[in-house]
Amino acid sequence: FPSHDIDRVESLWLKHIKLCQDNFLYFVKEMWPDIIFRQEQDKSKWGHHQIIANEFTKIAKQKKGRLIINMPPRHTKSEFASVYYPAWIIGKFPKMKLMQVSHNAELAARFGSKVRNLVDSPQYKQIFGDVRLREDSKAKGRWETNHGGEYYAAGVGGSITGRGADLLIIDDPHTEQDILSDTAMEKAYEWYSSGPRQRLQPGGSILLVMTRWAEDDLTGRLIKAQTEVKADKWKLISFPAILPNGEPVWPEYWNLEELEKVNDEQKIGTPIGQGGWGTPNITPIMPLPYYPNPLDNPFKVTCSTGSFAPGFAVTTTPGYGSITYTPSTSTTYGYPSGSAWHYTNGGNEIKD
Repeated sequence: FPSHDIDRVESLWLKHIKLCQDNFLYFVKEMWPDIIFRQEQDKSKWGHHQIIANEFTKIAKQKKGRLIINMPPRHTKSEFASVYYPAWIIGKFPKMKLMQVSHNAELAARFGSKVRNLVDSPQYKQIFGDVRLREDSKAKGRWETNHGGEYYAAGVGGSITGRGADLLIIDDPHTEQDILSDTAMEKAYEWYSSGPRQRLQPGGSILLVMTRWAEDDLTGRLIKAQTEVKADKWKLISFPAILPNGEPVWPEYWNLEELEKVNDEQKIGTPIGQGGWGTPNITPIMPLPYYPNPLDNPFKVTCSTGSFAPGFAVTTTPGYGSITYTPSTSTTYGYPSGSAWHYTNGGNEIKD
């Protein structure tokens, strides 16, 4: 081959490697060629993989990141958060101390094994060539890099004495059975507060990804606690399995008929109940940063019995706006655009 062709190929390859190092989704595509996801240039039309990958890339560039992602099962939650993301970020920051938590130690260790195998693979070495596993530290749930980075996996309730974390990843801290226990949610929150949260290094980040099974789960408790002085302030992104237009959030993989076979309200809508008159329930359909106009129905509001409390408020993460919804008549169903409402975000107020 002529030398200029060789130089061109080498230049393109180096650009590709740099993209994999700097952009999480590029890394995933390189390491997992068979992944099925939407590839949309228009940000307003991004699929949930693109939105999640963008947020994960942001965490790598910031200090004290606090991100919660709620999504249904079987939508690539754990593959992204607990397998590919730890491998990618420890390649970028090989001195990082990373703690992985799941609802039991066996599952957390299984994630650790998959991350370890990725880091030890030939494909990974093409992207992060100077990052390797230490020869004397390759246990599946506890290993180190040649730069001094550490990976440690733990189950909820397990011992983490002596461990620190620059990045704490929590993947499904609850099981479906936990909703049957009056104490399971409380114990998980207490363990998080007194254990992993206290092990966070200065400037460290926390990523929580989970399917919601109850109002007082870890997501619910963390969002409630953030109103306290000096509490962590979270960015919350929620994905339902079925969007308000009736289409799957991941139509490239799931069809509507299959999703409706698992027509469990928790999986499809991820409801967050609000006490009060008639027990209204607020189902986040898509986070406000991606649906800035209330007329796009960012929330579905339902009422199980009776009527809504007058003017009850629906509030999202601070900084992402809030909606006060006042039905014009007693009703059991409605959208914010269907009755009196006002929306505020960044000081700008829009009214019906």
